[in-house]
Amino acid sequence: MNKIFTILILGGYGGTGKVFCRYLLNETSVNVIIAGRRLEKAEEFADELRQEFSPDRIYARHTDASDAENLRRSFQDIDIVLVAATTTKWAKQIAETALEANIDYLDIYFQQDVYGVLESMQQQIQDAGKCFITQAGFQKFGVGLGAYILQFIFVILWSILLIIPGIIAAFAYSMTYYIIAENDSIGPLEAISKSKEMMRGNKWKFFCLGFRFFGWGLLCILTLGIGFLWLCPYMIVSFAQFYDDLKPIAVEANEPTIAT
Repeated sequence: MNKIFTILILGGYGGTGKVFCRYLLNETSVNVIIAGRRLEKAEEFADELRQEFSPDRIYARHTDASDAENLRRSFQDIDIVLVAATTTKWAKQIAETALEANIDYLDIYFQQDVYGVLESMQQQIQDAGKCFITQAGFQKFGVGLGAYILQFIFVILWSILLIIPGIIAAFAYSMTYYIIAENDSIGPLEAISKSKEMMRGNKWKFFCLGFRFFGWGLLCILTLGIGFLWLCPYMIVSFAQFYDDLKPIAVEANEPTIAT
């Protein structure tokens, strides 16, 4: 028999928490515990959800993130804690209690300081074999957004000259996000520069790879777009493999900041 997981959603009666609760109940078979400092609010939302979903999957629980002992009691019989609250004041205490309780952890914090908290616990988390994800997995969002904005500006500036230089520039910057994904300390501008270096002499190869999908794209249009469900993942994997193939070349060319 498959195990039914129990997820405690801290801040589950808030705006974001409510979205998570409904999604999990609608799309999965997990049990959901709506948790927060105000038990009456948690109970109220739990009663609302019991009108829409199976009542035996929904619970309410008083959980005070500022109270370490209360956190320990709250985390005793769950598999995952999902932190839907936005305040980071007790982030470290929540993470440490989750590790102590031997459960997995996910938060939606957007503040960058939380990443440092979990990074300092990295060895403990690995030793425990647990999965801890901060910022909903988008901890490099700021760097990625900065790179996107810079690329957009650079491509526009090149395109002012002629359309062809703009296209060439876009090819030169095409490895930027892969470089960001593999380098924790790299900045947007440095990642773009590394991409330009990697793509020097390889832009034509990248163009040929992309052109291979042109005909497939036309066929997908004939299927009213359904074919893109298969083509898009194939393209994404192909471009990622292109990056992997370039990495050894970059290493030989003394590109030490590109992870291998």
